[in-house]
Amino acid sequence: AGEGRSEATIAEPAFSPRQALATSAFWILAGVFTMRVMITNAVAVHQIPFLGDVGFPYETAALLFGGLAASSSVGRFGLGVLSDRIDKRHVMAICLSLLAIAMVIMAMTTGELWQVLLYIAIYSLGYGGMTTMTTTMICEYFGRSHLATIQGLFSMVWMSGTMAGPYIAGYVFDVTHSYRLAFLFFAAASVVALAGLMAVKPPTNQPVVTP
Repeated sequence: AGEGRSEATIAEPAFSPRQALATSAFWILAGVFTMRVMITNAVAVHQIPFLGDVGFPYETAALLFGGLAASSSVGRFGLGVLSDRIDKRHVMAICLSLLAIAMVIMAMTTGELWQVLLYIAIYSLGYGGMTTMTTTMICEYFGRSHLATIQGLFSMVWMSGTMAGPYIAGYVFDVTHSYRLAFLFFAAASVVALAGLMAVKPPTNQPVVTP
């Protein structure tokens, strides 16, 4: 009778949306994700104008941006594989660290091609990995039973970062005629997000289901 149960079953969390909202983990992760999209949306909107500002022709800037999008697939796959082997929180910490380094490189670049290529290599790895980690971390912390609804709740929070990032970068450029302070701010935001990530723990007393 026990032959079909030779493998250990693993319980997984099964939070309802209301239960998820009542946890500190939800709000800490929401803050982490908000800072993440603030940074990546600012880059998406302002990278080509930034590269033009430091001396690249806009055609070259667009080509480099396309290369970033394509190379991010390496981070999506590679760090996705890594997250199956180690704590997903640690993988996301790697991604945030890469974003911080990339933002510093952006802030300090003098327009040399090697600097931009280094930035693209580092940023695309971190950006791609974060894209994969967001949903998997939500699933790991709150389960799959209400994943779509809970992810929707997260998206309602991080929408503020989606809007704020491009505005902050544009405002800083209009005031200072440079993106440097904006990218340094985004580097600092990555470090703050990293600190929050390392502080968050899976919710305790969680409802579970056994597959």
